[in-house]
Amino acid sequence: MDEVAQPGGAAHPAAPPDTGRAGAVRHRLLMAAKIVVSAGLLYWLLAVRLDIREAMDQLAAIRPWSLAAAFLLSLACYALITLRWQAILAALALRIDLRMILAISWIGMFFNQALPSNVGGDFVRVWRVLRHGSSLGRAVSSVMIDRVMALVAIVLLVLLLLPLSARMIGNGPAFWALPALVGIAAVGMIALLTLDRIVVPVRRMMPGRLVAAADGLARDARAAFLHARYCAAAVGFALVNQVIIVAIVYVLALGLGLEVGIVEVLVLFPPVLLLSMLPISFAGWGVRELGMVTAFGFVGVPAGQAGALSIAFGLVVLASALPGGLLWFVGGRRQGVAGGRGA
Repeated sequence: MDEVAQPGGAAHPAAPPDTGRAGAVRHRLLMAAKIVVSAGLLYWLLAVRLDIREAMDQLAAIRPWSLAAAFLLSLACYALITLRWQAILAALALRIDLRMILAISWIGMFFNQALPSNVGGDFVRVWRVLRHGSSLGRAVSSVMIDRVMALVAIVLLVLLLLPLSARMIGNGPAFWALPALVGIAAVGMIALLTLDRIVVPVRRMMPGRLVAAADGLARDARAAFLHARYCAAAVGFALVNQVIIVAIVYVLALGLGLEVGIVEVLVLFPPVLLLSMLPISFAGWGVRELGMVTAFGFVGVPAGQAGALSIAFGLVVLASALPGGLLWFVGGRRQGVAGGRGA
């Protein structure tokens, strides 16, 4: 298919994937390491830190209405994720039908949950965008920028709530870990926006296509973030999405009978979500549970109850992603989800 030109410039290629034997071995080792991290943390939590019987009893006693409400709220998140990504695609001059973006996002979420990598679904999204008329570079850019927009929303929430966090958890190491996480995220965002300048010192030692990919990604990121209308829309949808995710955790807490308020969940859960986004575990499992037990312990929630809440949240997210798997197996593998092409 024809490449889609950048606004004000030529289309950019992307670096070819590492398909060699060494790359495949590294990929398998990385996936194995993530599984080990998740399994190790979950084992330590359930066998050492938590009362596993208490956690299982809590999960078994959760109120059905809570699970149903959490599931419906999680479905609403897909609408917001779709609108966020549509705004980013529009900023990059890519036009894809809204229903198509919803289907692709859902399929991507399924693979994020089903594969031992929290970016597995991103590769599927890139492939789908390619099938709708985009260049490889532009498809990669749209998915990476979408990830960054979600990160921006979490960082904004954490920053806005820092005063409440200080009151809730004190000024100890746990509190100072929050601005540290925000700082790491900010450095990553700045690096993305200036990637073409960062590689200047080593440009001559890099393969030409890799240099072009870095240049194109940085230009696309600046185009998306500097387009006031689309950037504001994407960040706005991402923020509302994060608030709904907090609501999911809160209704699950109510269903488990936890004595925790909505403000406490709003303050404590976004940092946990930010931590679970680190690419060191299987879909955040283990890391999220450790974060929940630690964070909610500051407001007196027993470790077993906090662990049960985290597991319930993970199961609801997994259940809401299953329709994406159905879309993939019914029609996605054979012909792609039907719809229009990119402009």
